[in-house]
Amino acid sequence: MELLYLYKPEMYLGISYTGYSLPLEIQSLTRNRYGNVIIANMVYDPEADFKSYGFAFGWDTFNIEMLNVNKEGFGFWIFTQDTFSAGTLEYSSEGIRRLKAANPGLSLKSQKYYFTLAIQYDITLGIMWHKNIGPVRIGLGAGYNFSGRMVAEITGAAETSSDMIPSTIPYLFHHGPVIKASFSL
Repeated sequence: MELLYLYKPEMYLGISYTGYSLPLEIQSLTRNRYGNVIIANMVYDPEADFKSYGFAFGWDTFNIEMLNVNKEGFGFWIFTQDTFSAGTLEYSSEGIRRLKAANPGLSLKSQKYYFTLAIQYDITLGIMWHKNIGPVRIGLGAGYNFSGRMVAEITGAAETSSDMIPSTIPYLFHHGPVIKASFSL
C-alpha cells in the first residue's frame, strides 16, 4: 500500500507499507571454537512474516500523458519506482522448531521480531494510449513489469560457540504483464 504525492507531472514520492508471508530459508550464525562467526545448519521456515514501512519515489510517463490533454494517441510507457524501507521479520513457530532440531546443542538467542532493512525496485516498459472523449480523458497502458526486493535482517552475531542467531538475506524477484487504466475529468 502506498500514499504518493505527485510533485511534478512525471515524478512522485511518498510512503509505503508492505506486509507478506512466504517460505524462507533460515541460516543460523554461531561461532566456532576459535571465535569466528560461521553458518550452522540451515532449515526452511514454511511461513516467515515480513512487515515494512518505507519511502518511495519514481516517475511514470503515463502520468505525463494523462495531464497533457492536447496530446492523444499511442506512446511508449516507462514506469520506475524505488523504495527504501525498514521493518520486522517474524519466523513461524515451525521454522524456529526446525532450526532448533537441526542444530542440537546450540541455544537459540531468539526474540519475537527481527529488524530488517530493504530496498526494492520496479520497472515497467510498454505502450500507452490516451484519448479525450468530451470532458473525459481516458488512458490505457499495457506493459511488462520487473521487480526485485532485497531484505537484510539485522541480528548481530552469536556471543559464544553454544549460541546461534537466525539470519537471512532473501532476494525476491517477480515479473509479469501489467495493464493500467485511468480516467479523469
